[in-house]
Amino acid sequence: EATASTPISGGASLHHAYDNASDDHDQASYTLSGLDVTAATTTWRFQVKHGYDPSTGNNWGAFLLSDLAAAEMYPSGGADGYVLGVNYTGSDDNLKLWKITAGAATELLDTGLDWQTTITDSGTAGIEVQRTAVGSWSVKVDTDGGFDNLVAQGGSLVNTDYTTASHFGIYYEYSSTQDQKLWVDDISITQPADFLTGFEDRTVTGTSTNVLGLDSATTYYYRLRAVNVGGTSGSSSTITVLTIPAATTALAATNVQDTSFYAN
Repeated sequence: EATASTPISGGASLHHAYDNASDDHDQASYTLSGLDVTAATTTWRFQVKHGYDPSTGNNWGAFLLSDLAAAEMYPSGGADGYVLGVNYTGSDDNLKLWKITAGAATELLDTGLDWQTTITDSGTAGIEVQRTAVGSWSVKVDTDGGFDNLVAQGGSLVNTDYTTASHFGIYYEYSSTQDQKLWVDDISITQPADFLTGFEDRTVTGTSTNVLGLDSATTYYYRLRAVNVGGTSGSSSTITVLTIPAATTALAATNVQDTSFYAN
């Protein structure tokens, strides 16, 4: 649930708040509107804090793509898709990307980033995963949180087995004494259309800028991020602007007669 208990950023974070007397796992999911990752480069961003050393019994995963909702988002569940996480299978504490087929995990990419020693149980990581339209996956991590210092981890790989999804989700496995120790925040999934030349990730001094080179009667979309000494914020909601139609140009009349002419 969203709680104000030591949030990662802002006034609240998605936080596992269930006090369970038993070892268990929990999941939460969000319905996507027909995400097709072959349409353009897809970018997932989120921040994660795990307040306990990862292990086979204390771990987490983010279902980037899933055909099924939360109830099937766990090892041996029924979902197909992709998971990024730590110890979703195995116990080496590295951040990895897996392909999930009917719940069974196949490792695709080991970033080499040891969560226990690099992020630790008191740290927060900002994570960015990208998949190009042709299926090349890559992972970047900001090891001190936020997204202002993302560094590529583990190279890239191509996998095109699943290309559509209806759900994004978070999976969390915990021992009975180590529940309530996962926070996730600033989740975004973006798939931009073609960028206007010169305005992708444009840095602006002040609070406004003149956007040039637009077509008339065309809808454009943009988002904003704030930057200060504390870092970079998450992206704003998408803002829509429709440019006005071009002015109609009338040409000189032709075939002018006593009682008629052609208007052009």
